[in-house]
Amino acid sequence: MSNYAFDSGIAECSFELVLYNSLGQSPCQVGTALSGKPCGANEIVLTPLSLPNSKSYPGPQSDESCRCSSITYNLVSACAVCQGGNAISWNEYRSSCEFKASLGRYPKNIPTGLAIPAWAFMLPTSFNGTFDVTAAGGINAPDALPSDSPQTEPSATSPNLFTSSSITLFSSTSDSTVASGTPTPVTGGPISSRPQSNSAIIGGAVGGAVVIIAMVVGLILWARSRRRTKPPVSPFTNMSTSAGHRTTKQVYSPHHDTDLPPAYAAEDSGDVILDISASSSPMEPPAYPRSAQGPSTQMSELRVPRKPPRR
Repeated sequence: MSNYAFDSGIAECSFELVLYNSLGQSPCQVGTALSGKPCGANEIVLTPLSLPNSKSYPGPQSDESCRCSSITYNLVSACAVCQGGNAISWNEYRSSCEFKASLGRYPKNIPTGLAIPAWAFMLPTSFNGTFDVTAAGGINAPDALPSDSPQTEPSATSPNLFTSSSITLFSSTSDSTVASGTPTPVTGGPISSRPQSNSAIIGGAVGGAVVIIAMVVGLILWARSRRRTKPPVSPFTNMSTSAGHRTTKQVYSPHHDTDLPPAYAAEDSGDVILDISASSSPMEPPAYPRSAQGPSTQMSELRVPRKPPRR
């Protein structure tokens, strides 16, 4: 049984006896014990509600860490419900808690002779922002005691009731009513998610970078192959030297406007003849890349009259 010295005048529960802790302490007793004395402030006694005029307890009037904890909120709300009253919302309860409002943790060690029920560690977000006695009664987990170690900390059997992976009680040895020793961390509920390892993140980033680089290199090679063209062909036509003829060399270009062989002087004529016949040339003309059929095999002559000799 409990050896904690509770103040007189604390309200008693008529309903929801399932909310009592393992030491037989009511939510009203535990809520009163945690409301201020461990933090060095005056204890707020949860006296019986004046039903039906008063159906709930107000929140703290100042920014006090012990009263601004969601654990204290759950206990105070349960005290009102077990008397037949109502619970106010968490947002309304913590309206005066500017900086010290805490979710799922109590800022001091558990006083000796006291036990905090596991359902008190539920986060208000687990029950839509207002204490839910049905959800609290469904928690099947051991209470948090001053002598608890991390191996015996309370845990919820239903993962939906806890959204935080850890609930820590911070230590303080400044008050005589606080259990001495090192801080006692209390964790409630299973861990819902674990962060990805650094190796997995780095591996994914490196793999993505390699894929992007490979795509860029492939696009560059493809673009270069599209722009690649055949080297220009510059064949030469050699004209043989014979009696009365002169040797000329003409460089053919596939981009020339006309595909004509070189001009030469005829021995037995007074005209300069441009011969474009494939058979009249001393050698076969080169292939023309711009034409699939090649040069014509017919004979065409362009005769230029020669000036008469001076007399």
